[in-house]
Amino acid sequence: MFRYLLIALLHMIKSNRSPAAIYHILTGKKSSQTIQDLHVFQLHPYYGLLPNLTRQTFDDAINSIVDEGLMTWVNKKDYRLTDKAKDYLTINTDDYFHSLTQAIDESAKHIFTERLYLTIQTFTYRVMNERSFIPVTDDVTIQSFVKQYYHKHKQQLSGWLEACHNHLYEVLKTYPEHNRHIFLDRLSTYHHNGQSLQQLMDRYETNEPDIRLTLVLIERDLFIRSQQEQTCLSDLLPGENSNLMYPSLMTRSAKKTHQLVMRGYNIDELIQVRQLKRGTIEDHLVEICTLDDHFKLNDYVTEEKISLIEAYLSTRQTQKLGEIKRNLPATISYLDLRLVFAHYQKRLNK
Repeated sequence: MFRYLLIALLHMIKSNRSPAAIYHILTGKKSSQTIQDLHVFQLHPYYGLLPNLTRQTFDDAINSIVDEGLMTWVNKKDYRLTDKAKDYLTINTDDYFHSLTQAIDESAKHIFTERLYLTIQTFTYRVMNERSFIPVTDDVTIQSFVKQYYHKHKQQLSGWLEACHNHLYEVLKTYPEHNRHIFLDRLSTYHHNGQSLQQLMDRYETNEPDIRLTLVLIERDLFIRSQQEQTCLSDLLPGENSNLMYPSLMTRSAKKTHQLVMRGYNIDELIQVRQLKRGTIEDHLVEICTLDDHFKLNDYVTEEKISLIEAYLSTRQTQKLGEIKRNLPATISYLDLRLVFAHYQKRLNK
C-alpha cells in the first residue's frame, strides 16, 4: 500500500520535484515550497497524511522502488519512472485511497478518531457492567467528552453498539479483508486489547508505513462520512468543525508578514519591520500569493513581466523553476517568477 502511494505520487509530480518533496507533503512540513507544491500538483489530501514517517523509512522505500526497477535516477535529484512502474500503477488498484478525494481538517479528524476509539472501548466495557479499564487515550478533554457522551446514551448502549457495528461493517467492506482486520485489531473492546503498531506489524508481516496508512485511510473515511451524512458517529465530530473545513496552511511567521502585506508594505519595508532576511520575506510573499486570493500580484511584479512569464508558462509543461528561469530574460528575478508561477497555477486549478 505504501509503495503504491509513493509510486502514484512520484507519477503525479512527474519529475518536476525531487522525491523529497513527497516526503515533505506526507509529513505535513510547513514551508513555502511545500505549500506551493500542494497547489501546483493538487496534492492537498495527502498533506500531513503520515506525520510520523521518518526520513530513513522514506528513503529506504525509494531505494527499494529503484532496486525493483520501477524508477531510475537521472542525477542526484531528478528521477524517471520506468515503464514497469507505469504498468504497476495500471495493474494495481487505488481503491484503498477513496478517502483521499478531498482535503480535511486534520486536527478535527484527530479529535474525532480519539473520541471514536475511546467511546467504543467505554461502551463495550459498560454494557458488560465493567467500570474498570485503562483508557486508550490519556487526553483529559477526550475523556471528558466521552464521559458526557456515555451519560447521554447509557440507557441505549446496546443499540448504539449495534448501530456502530453495522456502520463499521458498511464502511470496512469497501476495503480488502487484510486492511479491515488491521483496523479492527487496533480497537480496544471488553474482550480485546487494541494491538500496538509493532504487534500489528508482526501479526500481518508488514511494515510500519503500511499499518499507519491503513489506519489513517479508514479513519479519514469514517470522519468524512460522518460529516457528509448523519451517522451514529456524527455526534463525535468536534463542535464547529463538523462541517467540512480546509485548514489554514500558512505558517505562523508568514501570517505576521501577511498582516503587513494587507496594509501595503513593500519588500524593503517588510524586511525592516520584520527584521528578517530578504529570502525569508520572499518565501512569505510566495506563500501568501499561493494561499490568499486577494493578494495583489502587480504590487510586486510589473504587468510587463507578468505577461511575459505567463506567456511562457502557457506554452510549457515543466514545473521546474530553474529551467523556466533560464529561458526568460535576465531582468526577471526568481521572486518575479515564483510569484507569477504561484498566481498562474492557482488560476489554472480553480
